[in-house]
Amino acid sequence: MRPRIRRAPGRSPFRRQSTDHRKLSPCQRKKKIANSIVAIGKRLGRAPSQAEFMSLAGISSYYVLQYFRSWNDAVRTARLRPYALNIRPEDRALIEDWGNAARRHHRAPQRHAYIRDGKYSPATIEKSFGPWSRLPKAFRNFAKGKPQWADVLALLPPPAARGPVPKTDRHRQRPVDNSLSAVPQRETGSTKLTADTALRFARYFRNSPAFWMNRQTRYDLEVAEDEIARQVERDVQPLAEIRG
Repeated sequence: MRPRIRRAPGRSPFRRQSTDHRKLSPCQRKKKIANSIVAIGKRLGRAPSQAEFMSLAGISSYYVLQYFRSWNDAVRTARLRPYALNIRPEDRALIEDWGNAARRHHRAPQRHAYIRDGKYSPATIEKSFGPWSRLPKAFRNFAKGKPQWADVLALLPPPAARGPVPKTDRHRQRPVDNSLSAVPQRETGSTKLTADTALRFARYFRNSPAFWMNRQTRYDLEVAEDEIARQVERDVQPLAEIRG
């Protein structure tokens, strides 16, 4: 069995292709990088940014900078105009390309899937619309009333229903008010303090949930001693006495 060769961090994936590539001169490797920039530029319709090139080509910036003075120098060598990072594509173009990717995949595209065939960098889209998981909602807002996107809207998961909160769950929407209203009852022992309420008290008073649970436990022990201590003494024989 041939030993497995591990890829060192920062090395170019070109090294995995064949042993012949190792025989290439620096000028030939430089040309291969430039050709990759040209290919991705044709796909994007412009020169790629450094982050887009790394994402789409799988080539590290460390490897590129071994043969070029800077990223812009590499782009110019490929006879392209460097992409100005401060000039972002319009939001409309970004969300439309995401919608086209959804149409091709017949579902909301995963981030890794969009990296393979999307036109823009996922990071560029997330700067405009937030985390990747929120893009279906952003697309719904964009495509609302646009019949040309009706087929894509049908592919997206339905939005989460937002109706009236059931009475049994309203205490979760108001984590402090309902709990604090029962303080007088808890002080008299008519209502037992639960772990849920201990967490809410700890959040409200900025202390530990264990503080509140310990108070409840101590109170329960005092009540038990008053009510059943004598009965326990009659019913339970200590282990040491049994063995003796």
